[in-house]
Amino acid sequence: MIHSLEPYLEIGIILKPQGLQGEVKVQPVTDDPNRFLSLECVYMKRGEAFARISVLSASVRGEAVYLHLTGVEGRDAAEKLRGEALYIDREHAVKSDPDAVFIADLIWCSVVDETGRRIGFIRDVQQPGASDVYEIETPGGLLWVPVLRDVVTGIDTEAGVVTLDAVRLNETAVWEHDNERQAD
Repeated sequence: MIHSLEPYLEIGIILKPQGLQGEVKVQPVTDDPNRFLSLECVYMKRGEAFARISVLSASVRGEAVYLHLTGVEGRDAAEKLRGEALYIDREHAVKSDPDAVFIADLIWCSVVDETGRRIGFIRDVQQPGASDVYEIETPGGLLWVPVLRDVVTGIDTEAGVVTLDAVRLNETAVWEHDNERQAD
C-alpha cells in the first residue's frame, strides 16, 4: 500500500433531513462536535473533486450536529444528501493537541520495529475506550496493538511510518489467531 496525506479529512456523515427547511442531521466523526460551530464551509466529494459548500448555520444537540448548507432548500433537497460524507480541507482542520495526528493520516502507514524490521501496515484505528488500538495487517494475519507511549515509539505520518517497541509489542499485542484460539 502507498501512504499519502489526503488534502481533505472526513468530519461527518449526513444521517437524514431535520425539519422542513433543509437542515441535515450529521453524525460527526471527530472527537469534538463543537468544532462544527465555527465552520464557514464543508466539502462534499463529487467524482474525484471536492465541492465547497458554505455553512449557513450549525448547532450541536447531544452527540449530533445539525447543519443548514447553502443550496439545500427544503426537506427533499436535504433527503438527497442522506449518506453523504462531509469533509474539511487540511488547512482548516483543527488538532486538539499539538502532538496529535489525524486517524486518516495513519491508515496505510507502514509499521516497523525500532530496528527497522517491517511488521505490516495500519489498516484501521479502533477507539474502544481508554486508548486507541491500531489494526495492523501483517503477512501472518491481523494484529491489534494498543496505542501506548511505551509501545508506539514514533509516528511520522509524512514519511508514512509508525515505529513500535518490539519487546512491548510482544507483551501487549493480540494476534488474529489468538482471538480464534480464545473462542474455542
